[in-house]
Amino acid sequence: RRHEERHIVDETLKDAADLGMTVMRTWAFDDRPNGLQVLPGVFDEETFRALDYVLDSSARHGIHVILALVNYWPDYGGMESYVKWCTHSATIANLTVSEFYTNPMCRQMYKNTMQTIMNRRNTYNGRVYREDPTILGWDLANEPRNPGDPSSNTLATWIEEMSQFAKIVSPGQLITTGVEGFF
Repeated sequence: RRHEERHIVDETLKDAADLGMTVMRTWAFDDRPNGLQVLPGVFDEETFRALDYVLDSSARHGIHVILALVNYWPDYGGMESYVKWCTHSATIANLTVSEFYTNPMCRQMYKNTMQTIMNRRNTYNGRVYREDPTILGWDLANEPRNPGDPSSNTLATWIEEMSQFAKIVSPGQLITTGVEGFF
């Protein structure tokens, strides 16, 4: 996030490109008070500019990017933040991450976030994310799962709904689930 550390981004991407790397995956999420999305629909501009820089530097180094839009895990807020926000709870006690997949307010908050990120205009190169050829695709989530539904039907329904919405907003980019391969 710090401007004086941006050279680290350039050095890392140069080294990666020199090694032949052409695609990387990174996060377009941090759903905490000091992160990217500090409250539902409220984004920290400084953090967004840091992501803008990563994308611009990736383009300059010939590296395509896959961006994950939310984290299953509570690190960086994750789906638990959405559950707290959509249920107006300070904790997720007596709640589960299943709320993220099934609660209409949680699903709409996620769609709003997805739309905000995909429609973001990069402050370094002027490209809208959904039109930026550097962005190869979008992971709907980082390692999504739903332990409360062993059938996986809830997750499958959510993936179908969100992928269809994502293709409306960003029709020219790939949409992936973000699972590790066992779903």
